[in-house]
Amino acid sequence: MKHIGLHKNLGHKAYEHRDVYSNRSFPLCIVSNVIDASFACTLSLLHVLSTLSQIYFWLLATTALCACTHYSHFPTELDDSQTSVHFSMTETGLCKYIASGFDIAPMAAQGVAGMEMDLTIGVIKVKVSDLSVNELSVESYKTPLIENADSRYVEFTGITIEIQLKIAVTVLLVPMEAVISIGIPRANGYASGQVDISNTCPYHISIDITNTKIDFDEITLQVVDGDSGLLGSFLPGFKSQIESVLKGDQMSSTMAQAFNAIKDGMESSADYIINFYEDSAKKKTLVDVRYTGFLWGRNLVTLKAGGYTYPFLDAGADGSTQIHYEGQRETATMPTQLNDKDWQFIIDVSAFKSNLDVNNREAKLYDVQFRSDDLKSVFGKASAPGHLMVAVTNNASPTVLKVGGAGLKCSFDITAKMWITKSDTDMEKQEDIGSVHLVFSGLAAVGADQYLWTETLNTTIIYPSFEQIIDIKGEVLENHASFTPGDEYWYKEIGSALEVDYFGALHPILRRTGLTWTNLNFANFSGVQIVYLPETLVLVSGDFFDTAASASSRGHRRQPLSLR
Repeated sequence: MKHIGLHKNLGHKAYEHRDVYSNRSFPLCIVSNVIDASFACTLSLLHVLSTLSQIYFWLLATTALCACTHYSHFPTELDDSQTSVHFSMTETGLCKYIASGFDIAPMAAQGVAGMEMDLTIGVIKVKVSDLSVNELSVESYKTPLIENADSRYVEFTGITIEIQLKIAVTVLLVPMEAVISIGIPRANGYASGQVDISNTCPYHISIDITNTKIDFDEITLQVVDGDSGLLGSFLPGFKSQIESVLKGDQMSSTMAQAFNAIKDGMESSADYIINFYEDSAKKKTLVDVRYTGFLWGRNLVTLKAGGYTYPFLDAGADGSTQIHYEGQRETATMPTQLNDKDWQFIIDVSAFKSNLDVNNREAKLYDVQFRSDDLKSVFGKASAPGHLMVAVTNNASPTVLKVGGAGLKCSFDITAKMWITKSDTDMEKQEDIGSVHLVFSGLAAVGADQYLWTETLNTTIIYPSFEQIIDIKGEVLENHASFTPGDEYWYKEIGSALEVDYFGALHPILRRTGLTWTNLNFANFSGVQIVYLPETLVLVSGDFFDTAASASSRGHRRQPLSLR
């Protein structure tokens, strides 16, 4: 009995112990289940994040390539060692471009929201550095240059798609453009501005892309979470997964296929302009063509051809029937360089004065008289004096742009008419060539230079004030600026120059001032971040040519300058 009682007692104790153990293990089971569920959700979240990141990257890359097809404006020959594309897009900008079918034109009138591009032609590099995944409350809009962005973000840097292009380009164009350099007397000497007399021109481009190369080797990923640190805890796996996708053979192969498809489309639609000349003997080859214009959202190209200007006119041809300027060019262009075929006005020092109040400008007519032996090469006429009737209007308010500490003044538009006359006084025999669009621009640079409109640092540029102009008279001179090998490229290096067109396309600016970046606010739209890296061409640039060559060497091709 005693043995049986002991057995029952031990069984009861064992049951109590098992019950206690079960009661204690129950919370552990719950915790284990919660951990398993959390881990599963985290993995799912990570998978979604990875998928969305891949999708956004693909969309960015595709948009960049599609954008390149919109802006395939090339000089006659290419140096592929100079060329790169910088492109970044915020989610807002990306969604708008996607909604428009990757067509940048509908967005152009609204500005360049969320997009930066550094475009030259040759080797194209697409650097994706701005990737936004707002569905997961992860912001990548913050970059090292934006200090007030959200602390939680995902930033991709150094993702480089290098597409090496060997392109042969043939251009036949009717540029309808003349360029006049204006010397503006100042206390420190003559400054040099520029007047563009231009209209958009029809053009013919034939493109042959012979080779492509895509490189995904330079990839880094940084994940920063200022609150919970959740993303940072999964950084190693997330980074390796993204890098494996970007560096994978499938990505490279697919990108190559996509680019080849774009290439085929470009080649199939390259020749779309009619031949304006039935007589092939009147076709001319432009040996001094520089790419100087970039209009967002328009399939246009503006080329400056020095004195080698179409159409071909015989000496006795009637200019009014052979060439006609009309319409307006919606750009405000800074001069890129002086050319030995450009013209220069020498104007009385009282012509331009400092006046920053432009809101109450009245439209007035002023007469600019000029004379040049180069008129024949531009207008098909022998040497003859001309009159430029300038009507100043208030159709564009200048905008002050702050570039670092230097000031930049956007130009205002001037509507004008030009006549070629038989003599200084014989205005009855004037030949109306048509309405043209003139652009005056100014640039503030560090130091005083006789060829720049200069002001000291941290000041606003002085622009021409036409209220004070009563009569401008000057003799057109050829450009006699003599450059030495050490100095001849200063204009490209200092100004390069800044071009602010209707939608904000820009040339690199102030290369010698050490400025690295700035935020520019334009009148037509708000807040576009412009990143400028020293010795790096940013956004838009073209080929630059040695303009100091003598007249005897005009028949030889000018070699583009390297700004690297």
